[in-house]
Amino acid sequence: MRPAVRAALAVLGIGVAAGLGYGAWQGLRSLAFFKLRRVEVLGLEHGDARAVVAALRLPVGASTFDRLGDLGARVAALDGVAEATVERRLPGTLVVRVREREAVALVPAARRLALLAADGTLLPFPASRGAVDLPVLETPDSLAARFLARLGDEAPALFARVERGRREGEDMVLEEQGRRWRFRAAAGGEAFRDGAAVAADLARRGIAWRELDARLEGQVVVRRAGA
Repeated sequence: MRPAVRAALAVLGIGVAAGLGYGAWQGLRSLAFFKLRRVEVLGLEHGDARAVVAALRLPVGASTFDRLGDLGARVAALDGVAEATVERRLPGTLVVRVREREAVALVPAARRLALLAADGTLLPFPASRGAVDLPVLETPDSLAARFLARLGDEAPALFARVERGRREGEDMVLEEQGRRWRFRAAAGGEAFRDGAAVAADLARRGIAWRELDARLEGQVVVRRAGA
């Protein structure tokens, strides 16, 4: 783009930020230079960009100087989307930034694996879309989903090791490579750190284990392999 054109667009951007009069705004909308040519969707991991564009419901002949209004809210209303914003990139592009609801597990559903959100509800995205490496829960469970969300936030290295999980009453049982971890379903950072520290110490000492039980506050019970 020529320097003169870039300078003109910069001036226009300042004018937009300052607030254009109705007549000036309408004049810009009518210019072919600002005709909408492209919609760029950013932030999708599992969703379909075509569904995002369809949700905008843009009219034929739209301009980048059309009012943005509730475009972001229209995208945010899509199932599986947490929030969305829409902004202009002059001269002819709309940029849609999407944050999807976080998936914390996979669960069996209708003869396939479905993505489970942190609140225990199923997400509408195909589990096969993208590289999904999440623990598998036996059933959708809001308490288990919240536990896994905390585990992912507070102990991501441990979360990455978990292959399967299930809730047993007020407890969570996690499985990885033939070994089990036990936590209270309401457990948080301290229990996660204690369990990870014990597992690291056992690995340094070359001690094989089959279960680490971190359900007691301040303690981790080790059940050794073969015991």
